[in-house]
Amino acid sequence: TCELLCFLVKDCGFPPYMDGATVDYTNTVFGAEANYLCVKGYSSSGNGTTVCLSSGSWSETDLLCSASFHSTWQQVATTKASSTTLHQKQKLMNRLSANCKPNVRVKAGFKAWDRVTYLSSYDKRMDGKCFGQSVRGLTKSSWDSFETSPQREFEIFVPHAQSTHMSVDDSRTVTKSSYDGNFIWLVKDDQCMSTSYSSDSGSVFTSLFEGEADPFFDTYYLDENTNTACGQRTVHVSTNPVMTFQTPPYWYVRKDCPSGKHILRWNVTGEFHNTEKNFYSKPWCPDTCWHHVFNTKTSPTNNAKHIRHLFSGVQYGHNVMLKVEHVVTKAREVILHDGHVTVGVKEFWLPADNDAFSSGSLQAWMIASTTGRVVECAHFPESFRVKDIKKEEKHSDWFLDSRQWDKVLSIDGTGTVLSGSKSTLLNNVNEGRSLRVGVLHTNGIYKALDLDTVDVSRTGQIAANIIHNVDLVLGRGNNVRFTDTCRMVSSIITTEGSYKIYTYNIGAGGNHSIVTGVAKIEWFIEL
Repeated sequence: TCELLCFLVKDCGFPPYMDGATVDYTNTVFGAEANYLCVKGYSSSGNGTTVCLSSGSWSETDLLCSASFHSTWQQVATTKASSTTLHQKQKLMNRLSANCKPNVRVKAGFKAWDRVTYLSSYDKRMDGKCFGQSVRGLTKSSWDSFETSPQREFEIFVPHAQSTHMSVDDSRTVTKSSYDGNFIWLVKDDQCMSTSYSSDSGSVFTSLFEGEADPFFDTYYLDENTNTACGQRTVHVSTNPVMTFQTPPYWYVRKDCPSGKHILRWNVTGEFHNTEKNFYSKPWCPDTCWHHVFNTKTSPTNNAKHIRHLFSGVQYGHNVMLKVEHVVTKAREVILHDGHVTVGVKEFWLPADNDAFSSGSLQAWMIASTTGRVVECAHFPESFRVKDIKKEEKHSDWFLDSRQWDKVLSIDGTGTVLSGSKSTLLNNVNEGRSLRVGVLHTNGIYKALDLDTVDVSRTGQIAANIIHNVDLVLGRGNNVRFTDTCRMVSSIITTEGSYKIYTYNIGAGGNHSIVTGVAKIEWFIEL
């Protein structure tokens, strides 16, 4: 009888995490059953039932969850200053003209390293010529270090193997240069992108509630009174007709609403320039590879199991998307700490509704935690002046991406390989594949980051460049907050084990530092 009683109180703990699946259970003691189900974006085979055994472990399950869709990166064109063929140029222009805009990367060679950079925007002009712009970066003194006083830098690539480079320092002085080079253009064939798009505002609204965001936009604002959605994106820096940067340059922030397209232009000197309004909208191209994990309002009794699924998914390389009240946006960085998940999202612009988008607009950053805590910083553009920092409790929906990620390399803080290989990572980087980095600190905090550009040294080492995250302060009890000035952080993380950051305010300089206490750096490639 005593032996039987011991079996009855035996606890197996949480069922093991299975990538691509959720697990449902009511308790974890001896005899309890748990059932695994493959999530959206994964196909299933086998039985997903597992039982808590007298040994205190869960029985094996033969369920197999396989990603339904895989993405490939195709080398569409190699453009050379001296010998680019018309066929290569035309092939590239045809791909860039697709209704559902694909992700595009350019691999370019520099004197000291090669760079694979994501294009933040691209377009084809009326004369048939096309161009693409790189994301914002910071100038570097070496392949793994920022300059003493880094400048913001931008680059325009054109298929004629020409590039225009522009840098802007804190005094708003602009420097431009041009060069001819050899560029490899890589275009993503993303099977998660729906080809049966619709511009119907009701369909867009419904898709967003299912986590099917169009990756063209950074952030969405939902109006539940009218069932409509507006998408926002910081598109590009102003160019002139010959596809070089204008002086002075302007940032373009685009917003698409059912009432038409709005564009806000902001000069680097902090001067609002003008707005434009054109009554047409971009076709809707939903990304179907996201699944809903939980809602902090409707799932309070099951939060532990849902948060654990989210927590483990991030450790397997997946990213997080968040809906907080009216705002839907993808995570820029994810922090795992004290059993909770905290995300920092890319900047968006306030007010975010249909009509207000003017000289009074503010830049905004948001951090949110599975505890329900949300902090928002409203910031005056092109300055270090903060208007307001709000800390509130808000209900939120959490999504996890359903793509398959493979951890191809794990190193310690000295660059020593723990698992995988640097050569495998290098091969995938050269193919232009999407890359994420996870950093485990010795204090137990895990941080997962989205990357902007990837540099490859002449010795085959990899440097991940992360630009413009907001500086976060992590306190006790998962108390994450902004610094008082909402400072920004740019980082360089390398396969040599170095992790260097530059913390700064635009127009007010900054500080360099080396991140210590790094236990492990993990490198994930999207399959």
